Amino acid sequence: MAQINTFPNSGNVGIGTVNPNSSLDIFGANWNTTNLILSANYVDKFRWRFNTIDRGNAIDLDITSSDFSDDQEFVLKLSRSNSTRPEFQLFNNAIVANNGSVGIGTANPTEKLEVKGGILANKLLLNDPISTTDWNNTWQSGFYESFNAKNTPEPNQWFWGVNLNHSSNNDSYKYNGQLIIRNNYLKPRMYFRSTNVNGDGVWARVLHSEGDQFIDGSLGIGTTSPDSKLTVKGKIHAEEIKVDLAVPAPDYVFKRDYNLIPLEEVQQYINEKGHLPNIPSAKELEENGVELGVMNMKLLEKIEELTLYILELKKENLELKNEISSNENLKEVLTEVKSQNILIMKRLKALENK
Repeated sequence: MAQINTFPNSGNVGIGTVNPNSSLDIFGANWNTTNLILSANYVDKFRWRFNTIDRGNAIDLDITSSDFSDDQEFVLKLSRSNSTRPEFQLFNNAIVANNGSVGIGTANPTEKLEVKGGILANKLLLNDPISTTDWNNTWQSGFYESFNAKNTPEPNQWFWGVNLNHSSNNDSYKYNGQLIIRNNYLKPRMYFRSTNVNGDGVWARVLHSEGDQFIDGSLGIGTTSPDSKLTVKGKIHAEEIKVDLAVPAPDYVFKRDYNLIPLEEVQQYINEKGHLPNIPSAKELEENGVELGVMNMKLLEKIEELTLYILELKKENLELKNEISSNENLKEVLTEVKSQNILIMKRLKALENK
């Protein structure tokens, strides 16, 4: 029969001490003592050990478990708050709190897991983001989703996104940075914005390489101060440029009532101004630039006017030719002049050969 040890119903029991301070007081023999061993009916294997270790500024409690060779493995380490070591280390695969919340850095967790401080991890997986009905109301950092929510870039759409909050944010102080993606696998779109204290801000669309692009505002390339929808400070290389006309095409030049300036007046204008009528001067072009649509129509106007001048000159030449053909005396004079010219050329050639 196994020996049975019994203890009195009252009083304290001391192991290693004659002055126990509790019902069971185990006093270590040195700074590193195995105070308690729990085992089954195996000899020197499969044992739990409770060890007290004096590390100078605190006494630690280490709990280990051993295998069939009695090789120990740490399961739990406990330290005082004034030690320089972690106060709590659990050497298992998981911490499970079945009926409450776990707090790290806080004694009053408000969620199943609340960490007061930074988190370093290789991966972060979320089964379900936070649902929001108004993106202006989000103020905490996290992953969010919404459908047909208020204050989104597009109505009646699913959006998934990230909210990054200011360190001082609260329900009435909502300085955020937000990045959201519209759910559309054919035309992906991404938007971002920063918000003011009320959570309000303007969404800006991120350009991408797929689908149509839209910019609500002006775009500057090579300049931070665009003065038009697209301002480029530098050269543009394109296969073709199409310009929508802001002025009418100059077919009005060919109408009967068009006031075609006589060539004499054009000559006088050029002598006085140094450029064609209705065309900006070189100085104006240097100061104001060239509007392609307007300038092309002005140049086309001049080409059409030039066509009219040529047609008019052709008409005058034809009339002069007919007049010469119908005047016999003028024809004889021209024939005589031509003969005299031939005779003069022969004499000049003879003089050159001497």
